[in-house]
Amino acid sequence: MSPNLSPDFWPKIDQAIFAAFDAIGREDYETADACYQNAILEAGNAAQELAAQVIENGGPGAGGNATKIPATNGPAGVGTTYTPPAHYGLTAAHRAVPEDTAGKERDLANALKNVAVAQQQVGDMRGASETFERVAELLSSFQGPNSGQAAWYYYCAALLGDQSAPRREHLYRHALEIFGQLERNGITTTADRCACLAGLGFFLTEQGRQAEAFQVVSQAIDALEAPSNDRPEVPPFLAITLAKLVNGGVLHKRLVAVCKATGRTLPSLAGLPSRRKQLGSLCVTVAFFWFIFGSPAVAASFLILLLVHEMGHYLAARQVGVAVTPPVFTPLGAVITMLTQPKSCREEAYFAIAGPAAGTVGALIAFYIGIKLQIDFLAEAAKYAFALNLFNLIPLAPMDGGRISMAISRHMWILGLALYALVGFAVLYFSFISIDGGMPTLQRVSTLPLKVFLLYWLGRSAWLDLKERWKMARTTPEYFSQAISLKFLFATCYLGLAALLFMVLGFESEFAQLISQN
Repeated sequence: MSPNLSPDFWPKIDQAIFAAFDAIGREDYETADACYQNAILEAGNAAQELAAQVIENGGPGAGGNATKIPATNGPAGVGTTYTPPAHYGLTAAHRAVPEDTAGKERDLANALKNVAVAQQQVGDMRGASETFERVAELLSSFQGPNSGQAAWYYYCAALLGDQSAPRREHLYRHALEIFGQLERNGITTTADRCACLAGLGFFLTEQGRQAEAFQVVSQAIDALEAPSNDRPEVPPFLAITLAKLVNGGVLHKRLVAVCKATGRTLPSLAGLPSRRKQLGSLCVTVAFFWFIFGSPAVAASFLILLLVHEMGHYLAARQVGVAVTPPVFTPLGAVITMLTQPKSCREEAYFAIAGPAAGTVGALIAFYIGIKLQIDFLAEAAKYAFALNLFNLIPLAPMDGGRISMAISRHMWILGLALYALVGFAVLYFSFISIDGGMPTLQRVSTLPLKVFLLYWLGRSAWLDLKERWKMARTTPEYFSQAISLKFLFATCYLGLAALLFMVLGFESEFAQLISQN
């Protein structure tokens, strides 16, 4: 019994409802309508009293959203089974009622729904949940066992969460049974069913049942991807549940495959924009680099080499079991997003160095072909790719060198900070100074705000990463522990790659002459 309702509220409501049921059985619809009207008045008065409590306490008035997500979940409870109460019930013979009586039944259900919303407003989540469940039972009696409205209110009752775990799970699954039956009958309930699946998945992760939660989340993802005129928005619980599953290490191949998808709705959960947005971002990126380099051919070639760099990260990450999204192009470059964290700095360094290594090999091949076949735009794009890969080796996150340095020495950030300051000064200085073979004045000056923003973003990201690394060093020092031989191996590869890039950029004309002569 809810403490915020008068003790005789539900006895009065139940008495009126049962009297109406009995009158309908005798086909005395006038009496049934009067009974329903009395119950509607009782519910209306109760909702107003609760609203007055809210206003008196300085809170918002009654109304609000019946599916508001509670701030905290209630007690988990014990036990594994739940037998739902059966407050009401009608036989099939009772259902041939006039439209006026059916309208009264709908009005009563709506009035009781308003009571549930008012209970929610005053913070009585348990009472609101019980009221929603009663409304769902009534709608099942009024409209039949496959009432979509009833399923929705069962979902609302489960969502409020201030009840035992078995009861919550029963409510979620009962709602899903109804939604499933409606779908089988050709009635689309995609949005409501997806929201209910997301809520159940969230609940299961809170109970520590990640494997079951994954199965439920997969069904929600299927609902999102299925072609439908009732295409839903991504339920907030679905994104939260995915994050919980990822952090809990429950990332199955099915979920990885889904995160690679580029459908209209789902990719935002994996940090990916939709196909349309990806295509738009690619076009903007090509236009941006076209403007920077002054040539569409150079821009396109550079982006291909950038893709080679990112694919090095992507393939290496998959090789060590770290789930990542496919590369996405932006005017700041191509990016991939990690969906799971590496287990050690060795794994992190491995897929971090794979990017500039692949990018350097790709740029060397492009430079050779460009010089040998006199394809000037390809050779020029390769030069920019060399510079980008060298810049990425600065031992400061979020550059690749910052991740590689974790497997060599966590204190390499000091060198990285000095190099970052030097490069930042050079970028800003040469934005105002014209040099032979450099960018035209318009490109140099007009992109200055972007350069400033990029330097600020890199600096801020580096600071946040360093704070996280210091925290990890205290809480999980084993993450940075590895054999001296591996430290030496990573240091050799890192310094060797940096020296190669520095040498190629420093002796670019000599290399070009050597290639053309041979």
